[in-house]
Amino acid sequence: MTKKMTQYSLHDKADLARVRNMVRDDAEGAGGGPTAILDCLVSVTEACTNALLYGRDLSNDRDPEVTWEMDGRAARFVVRDFAGRPPPPEKWWMERTARVTTEAKDMTVRHGGFGLNLMRSLMDEVDIHSGSEGTTVVLVKHWT
Repeated sequence: MTKKMTQYSLHDKADLARVRNMVRDDAEGAGGGPTAILDCLVSVTEACTNALLYGRDLSNDRDPEVTWEMDGRAARFVVRDFAGRPPPPEKWWMERTARVTTEAKDMTVRHGGFGLNLMRSLMDEVDIHSGSEGTTVVLVKHWT
């Protein structure tokens, strides 16, 4: 099976449904099973939502984009925004030991931040690069 590559520009949250439908169709055609496809849909939606929410600045009107390629073995997604900013000093995207919790005391303090843990738990590979030209999130899911 040859790789199929698709690219889509994200203008607003309304685009997320179309991206999910396209990803689902492509993943089914590439031989992904239902659980792996759902993992991809949740993770890609999270990464695209983050790009739409945090990946814009006034100096650049370029829309975030998502690109994916799939074959009979795996799916690879690249979500990119172009809001150039230096990475935060605490390097939050590198933290791999954060514990996901649903305890009430933690929920009142945290207003988000579960998305990276969610993506890492669902995908086989998650790489995040942030710098002066924007942020790129790479997600990989192997079908078997």
